[in-house]
Amino acid sequence: MWKAVGAATKEIEQLKEKGVSLRNALKSLKTENYPIEEDFIHSFLNLPNHLHPKCPQGNVEKLLYRSPTPLCEEQQPTHLANKELIRFYNNSRYYMLGTLAEFDVYSMQALTNYYVKKGGFLQMANPDFARLVLLEASATPLEKYHLVKEEDLISEVNRAYLTGGATFEGFLAAFARLVVFPKSLPIPMVAPGRSYVKVANKEGQVDNLFTATQTNAVQTFVATKSAEEAEEQMDKILNLAVDFYKELGVHFRVIYEDASALTNAECLRASIQMYSPAEQRYICVGNVSNYGDFVSKRIMFCIREKNGYTFPHIVSGSVLHVTRVIALLLENGVNLENCSLLGDPDSDKKAVNAAVNEFKDLFK
Repeated sequence: MWKAVGAATKEIEQLKEKGVSLRNALKSLKTENYPIEEDFIHSFLNLPNHLHPKCPQGNVEKLLYRSPTPLCEEQQPTHLANKELIRFYNNSRYYMLGTLAEFDVYSMQALTNYYVKKGGFLQMANPDFARLVLLEASATPLEKYHLVKEEDLISEVNRAYLTGGATFEGFLAAFARLVVFPKSLPIPMVAPGRSYVKVANKEGQVDNLFTATQTNAVQTFVATKSAEEAEEQMDKILNLAVDFYKELGVHFRVIYEDASALTNAECLRASIQMYSPAEQRYICVGNVSNYGDFVSKRIMFCIREKNGYTFPHIVSGSVLHVTRVIALLLENGVNLENCSLLGDPDSDKKAVNAAVNEFKDLFK
């Protein structure tokens, strides 16, 4: 009997040792497989979105709208020649003075006000920072923004980037892991604020306000139930933007950009461009992108249906890049003091006062 107990005890000890050995082997296997899993996850996250049927391909652009204002083809001095109004040192450091500084703020406020009153958009105030997980979810190239150096960083996965509140990434934190009912869609929003997008250096390109990192901007964001509704909202955003740019009195156009210009998350992008007489080319001053349900799936932004869950289709874009607009207005000889801003509350008050005074003059 004692021999049987001793044999059983010995067998139990052997099984325990074997269990420890197997657990250690499993840990070792997980450690060895971790780099493979990491590579797979990054490769999976880098898969691009499906292209929209309207997206041009083959290095071509599709013209959507061209303003009737004549194009200024005559070579003009660069906007940096206005040294009494602009002090430009580099892409990260520049100063606008006098009328330019006022226009920098008023134009952003005016367009935001126009989207709120005319388009029924909800004004938002977004954070200036976005975490790495959100940038990866939106397939944003990390070199696009500045990495924040944090002293108490716990995890590399939680790194912060300086994006600005008027960016697509600035909206994502509010919608991550959010569940909404179909009746609450569409959700149209607009956010004025800063944008800190680094422009890629191109050979022969001169640093100026077209390449400046920091600018005031107006970012739109709409979540919709379907692809068809997303197209309707994209057209609505563009139509409101076209109304605003018409009032500036400068030639501009709206195009669909070629597929090669899109990020992995975009399936279609419309670009608003004004002509630079100094550089003899079109400069992008705004854009609107259709992301489909690509981003909403990755941040778990869901619609609760009767039979399960679906994912919203997202349309978003920066419809006003103020720094570039100011530079282009200067090059086209526009006096910013007399520049009409659609949606400007002050201009509305002036129009009302002028109408009242005109009515009073009838009785003099």
